[in-house]
Amino acid sequence: MTYEENELVKQLQVIASIARSQRRLTMWILIMVPLLTVGFVAAIAYLAYLDNAQTTYSEPLVSWETVRTANSEGDLAEAIRMAEILVRKAPSSYSYHSWLAGLYVDYGKIKSAEIEYKKAYRLFPSGRNQWNVEAIEKRIAADAKAAKSKTVTTSGSDDDSENE
Repeated sequence: MTYEENELVKQLQVIASIARSQRRLTMWILIMVPLLTVGFVAAIAYLAYLDNAQTTYSEPLVSWETVRTANSEGDLAEAIRMAEILVRKAPSSYSYHSWLAGLYVDYGKIKSAEIEYKKAYRLFPSGRNQWNVEAIEKRIAADAKAAKSKTVTTSGSDDDSENE
């Protein structure tokens, strides 16, 4: 081979080496750009999730202590609202249902109390929970009887006033 041919072969080898480097670089770009894009999109979605979680769950921490505090301060409606949150967070806790039922009784929501006492009994059929269910049923029956007798008395007194 002549000198010119050798130089030409060297130049072709350099060009081939550059082409191989460019192919490797292109291959890495074709692999890394989609991966980086997916990672970037996932990071943005995660940050949006965290931002949404902070705004969605920004209510103060609720505990039975805060429920008792609200109840002792006379804010029974707030105590019930917080107790309902706790029951939703732990629906399988019989004691939560029982405590919520007690608040309902204090607030005069007897039918709601009956429902919660029955849930507590279903979750934990103890003697105490059975007694609560029976007691609330007796109260509902007594309230219905009192309402019925009040209606009869009221209608009876109207008849007496008409006869006079």
